[in-house]
Amino acid sequence: MRDWADVGLLLVCTLACGRGVPSPSSSVGSVSGRSDSFTLTIDIAGQGTVTAAAQSLRCASTCAEQLAAGTAVYLDAQPAQGMQFMDWSGACTGAADCSLSLAADVEVTARFDRAKSDPCAGLTPSLPAANTFTIAKEDGGGAYCGSATSDGLGNLYFEGSFFTIKSSTGAVVGAEILFAPLDSGFAAFEKSMSPDTQYSAYSPEGRELSHVAFNGYANGVGRQANGGTVLVDADCNWTNVVRVRRFDDTNAIASDVSLADQQCFPFASATISVIVDARDRTLLLVAGPRFSGVSIDHAGARWFDAAGHPLTEWFDAGSFGTLLPLIGGGAAVRSGGAWVASIESGKAELSKLPAGFVAKKDAVVVLRGRAYAMVPSGAAGTIDIVEPGGGTCVSLLTVSAADRFSISKDGTLINLAGVNGGNNDCTATFYRRALE
Repeated sequence: MRDWADVGLLLVCTLACGRGVPSPSSSVGSVSGRSDSFTLTIDIAGQGTVTAAAQSLRCASTCAEQLAAGTAVYLDAQPAQGMQFMDWSGACTGAADCSLSLAADVEVTARFDRAKSDPCAGLTPSLPAANTFTIAKEDGGGAYCGSATSDGLGNLYFEGSFFTIKSSTGAVVGAEILFAPLDSGFAAFEKSMSPDTQYSAYSPEGRELSHVAFNGYANGVGRQANGGTVLVDADCNWTNVVRVRRFDDTNAIASDVSLADQQCFPFASATISVIVDARDRTLLLVAGPRFSGVSIDHAGARWFDAAGHPLTEWFDAGSFGTLLPLIGGGAAVRSGGAWVASIESGKAELSKLPAGFVAKKDAVVVLRGRAYAMVPSGAAGTIDIVEPGGGTCVSLLTVSAADRFSISKDGTLINLAGVNGGNNDCTATFYRRALE
């Protein structure tokens, strides 16, 4: 039941300038006996707007529009100031994209609610006691103390010399490049000098659970905001299309689609960054190939929905870099160690970075997707917890330029400040589940 004091009355409005409210004799739904058109009804609960760009629809309260049968509609919900989008109900459910193909009269509701008055409520964690774990030099320590992470069960994994992965369970896996932690275990790429390699899932005990082939130079790997990873195959030497494979947190394939209206890249030098954002949209950031409207020395970007349909044309993204899925949707671009821009979900344009994204700090989404941890990178500073609006809620630690902190899937904060360039063990200091 709606709380009318919060969400207001549902009113009938027009969908575009120049359209009046239908008279009693006019039709706003499917006409009896006709099957060539259907009525899309959009309800607004709270304060916000729903748009369908392809149909030039914009709705700030309850709206109805008659569309041709089979019309593909992609609805975008934008909250008013001081509000937040909560979820869809009716023909769409949940907080991800609302994508419809009209085969009958359809009604969908977008629900908005007031944003919390205290943006830092529940976002001021304290650190538990520190623990340590050592990679012995014979098990991958020594000349290179690489990366560290932990899975959803709290098992720790370290990549040391010669791409050897050591687990806190005692397992050792060789010739693999550590990529992402899973609910249980980890995912890694086979170390290879050729474009033919494989992406594998391992148990905490180091047993291979599954693998898929990963071919070509024009490809990319990234994270999904709502959990899991995403791989892109786009090299014309191996495929005629751009193939996007999404994996869940067990490394099982959740979807495997070819992007519509998108050919492969005939350049071995094409470099690709990819993420799936919090609104279940895929963003490709590509350097190398030429795109219409993109400067020759810039990267191109393009959004696709979960089914692989394009939401934008290619647009100029400026610098190429790594992508971070942002809280609520969209992505931030990091290039040359600095944050350079953000890209709104489903929009063909760059926008300002979220407040709180500062130079010489990495950003990690923590506390179950409710805040960012800003972690110094190659510089002294503080590890800060920042709410989505940009305010600093708490400073957890003061770190030196020699510290190398990372934050894992279960919120474990790890400092792998091992000695490189010598025959040494690598010791990590970690705070288990500090930011879960």
